[in-house]
Amino acid sequence: RLIDLMNGNLAIVSTEGKGTTVYASIPFPVPQDTKPQASTELLEMASCPRGLSILLAEDDLVSRIAATRLLEKAHASVTAVENGELALEALGKGTFDVVLMDVQMPRMGGVEAAKAIRAGQAGQDKADVPIIALTAFAMAGDTEEFRSAGMNAHVAKPVELKSLVRVLGEVVEKTSSS
Repeated sequence: RLIDLMNGNLAIVSTEGKGTTVYASIPFPVPQDTKPQASTELLEMASCPRGLSILLAEDDLVSRIAATRLLEKAHASVTAVENGELALEALGKGTFDVVLMDVQMPRMGGVEAAKAIRAGQAGQDKADVPIIALTAFAMAGDTEEFRSAGMNAHVAKPVELKSLVRVLGEVVEKTSSS
């Protein structure tokens, strides 16, 4: 009935022993203005500090790949690891402008890793690197815990590109001016 109301067609093909296939087609008019418009997020991404070297610590593979691709499109160089231990190791071996740290990870979580970084466990010269928490926890008490662990800021998950770019810009600007 719904397909009829939308001036569509419905076809059902059934083959005994093989199954049934249902085809539905609904016509949609082509919009008059088909010119692609720039996405607000892409415009925001253009204002991301370029050439940033970012260490991303994220245990979820899909989130890690998605964040890496977004950041690379914003012309950042990204090294991605899956837990806090590996983040400490990578930071000790490399130079990064900022660390994006998931809070809940196996082996060593983000809060514990941030405390270790601030204590100089990745090298005393790395103890002041900006750390941004990536978290599904955005309550006031959680924010205080991140700050006391030495994290400079946090971005709530699911991560919105606009928020991430804004926070990256703010954190990098603060640390480069101090």
